[in-house]
Amino acid sequence: METTLILDYKGSIRYETIGELIHNFKQSVPSLGIPVSIYKRLLLIMIESLENIMKHSECQPDPELTWLRMERCGNCYTITSSNLMQKENADSLKQRIDLLNSLDAQGVKDFYKSTITNGVFTKRGGAGLGLIEIAKISGNPIKYNFESSGESCMRYTQQITVYEK
Repeated sequence: METTLILDYKGSIRYETIGELIHNFKQSVPSLGIPVSIYKRLLLIMIESLENIMKHSECQPDPELTWLRMERCGNCYTITSSNLMQKENADSLKQRIDLLNSLDAQGVKDFYKSTITNGVFTKRGGAGLGLIEIAKISGNPIKYNFESSGESCMRYTQQITVYEK
């Protein structure tokens, strides 16, 4: 089955970048025949992924290692992103993703509710909802990988899959 590249971006992520990528994605939707319900899910996952990169890139940004790609293969869409993070934070991220991946749809919703109401905020001021939102919207496990990148950094890559129903 043929894979169609929908979006491919490499470089630093700022709010302006996110706006441009949203615009580019929106412009490509009609010609690709992406259903509105899938477009909305992909858009939300794309935004969460880009915001996670922007907020959680903890090492010196490397334009070659910071990227987002969206592809379509049949009725399957994937959003893959990558950025650098501190090695010391990798285990807690793995644990969080593994927990999310172990939950069913109702469990993810319950975890979202408990997280949003617990009043705990991260060092960066967020409630830690980004990955939960991604898991909730996609309805699929978050695939991830960590690779060493220098003494104190890891390259974190995540892949989210969305299926047309």
